[in-house]
Amino acid sequence: ALCKAGGEGDVAVRSSATIGGNLVHASPTADLAPPLLAMGAAALASGPDGRREIPLQRFFLDYHRVDLHRGEMLQAVRIPDPPTGSRLHLERIAKRRLDDIASVSLAVLLSCPGESADARLAAGGVGATAYGDAIATYLSFAISKLADWSSAFCSWITRIEGVRDTFARQAIPMVWDFVEVNPFSESVGNFLNH
Repeated sequence: ALCKAGGEGDVAVRSSATIGGNLVHASPTADLAPPLLAMGAAALASGPDGRREIPLQRFFLDYHRVDLHRGEMLQAVRIPDPPTGSRLHLERIAKRRLDDIASVSLAVLLSCPGESADARLAAGGVGATAYGDAIATYLSFAISKLADWSSAFCSWITRIEGVRDTFARQAIPMVWDFVEVNPFSESVGNFLNH
């Protein structure tokens, strides 16, 4: 997804832009900020007072303002290794596909270590209220899909080797070939690829 985010935008921008420039510009619609925020990245700044590491959650202060002191420069971005089995997904909405600034974007990092699940969300192009609304909407869709797929009434469709959702038809059918869906797996019925 991070490569996908970097592959968006105008050809001239893709040919000359840098990750650091994208972050320091602090545009609320920057394509790389949401996935890096979801991944827990940090900015490494250096200046007259030495080096410091700033989590991206605290790096962005306001519209086109970042937490760099006078004389400081962004030297690197530290991106931690994602947890084993995690998935990063990015969505962006723009008027034109490749050569336009995103109106809004959302990055989601899902990880399932052991029996628990963790989701980190980051949105671009939204204020605090819109961010909360976006998260509530996304989680509502996720809960709805999980309830649909994880129902005891899901059935198996042999010809496509896939799961028929509980509410795929107007009436709930009698089911004899039960399907057990694991939304956090790599198999049929997983959350990100369904």
